[in-house]
Amino acid sequence: MSTNRRAKKPVDKKPRANPHINEITFLQRQPDSQRAYEMLQDLTKDVSYLMKKHKLKVRTLSEFYPKDQTLLGLNVNKGMKILVRLRSPTDPFRFIPWESIMETMLHELTHNLFGVHDSKFFNQLDVFKSEQWFHEKAGLFDTFLGHGNQLGTIPGAGKSISVRGYGKRLGAGSSLNNDSIVGKSPREMAADAASRRFDDLNKKNRYKLVNKDCHDDTKVNVDEVLQNHNEMESKKIIVIEDTTEHEIIDLT
Repeated sequence: MSTNRRAKKPVDKKPRANPHINEITFLQRQPDSQRAYEMLQDLTKDVSYLMKKHKLKVRTLSEFYPKDQTLLGLNVNKGMKILVRLRSPTDPFRFIPWESIMETMLHELTHNLFGVHDSKFFNQLDVFKSEQWFHEKAGLFDTFLGHGNQLGTIPGAGKSISVRGYGKRLGAGSSLNNDSIVGKSPREMAADAASRRFDDLNKKNRYKLVNKDCHDDTKVNVDEVLQNHNEMESKKIIVIEDTTEHEIIDLT
């Protein structure tokens, strides 16, 4: 007797990185896709405590590689989907600096709370930046200290080797771990971040980070970006409880 039931998709068991993000997708046909997946895992873990504190939820976190070379990130409907660029816009074999990826993630998480790029948005983003810096310094991940590290341990010690290695290879600076902000209060760090933001807004060819509902991003065709992303083959990791398995579904 024939049946129309579809065969089960392969199951991959992966450690839970962030209870506030339901699923992760990465571009499996791009070079070194496994490394991209590990970077997304590290990214979700690093922001888990911030997301818990501010009650932020994201349904899907996706790697994307938009045709617009100036586009770094996108937030669709306040966290239904967040897309982040991991690779150089001119060379998909090269990953961009980790600090840039983290800044993109914090920017897009801010869009969960505020759509338009106004003073409220940037003030909240500055708070996220200063708090994330402290969480990384303290090694805070959701409700626990990562890997038995004590407060004040060097951040990034628990990251995968591939992620730590590329940052050194590219000679990337750190906007979150800069020695110049050690000893400063969150308010002082937020003020410094606001000053840097003002300088950044005056730089040419600044990467755009946009929100689907953000009216000041009219130069970005969000629907076109999403359509182009959907046409690229991705692999989806559905993140569920630790005691259950993680389903991998190929999307075309």
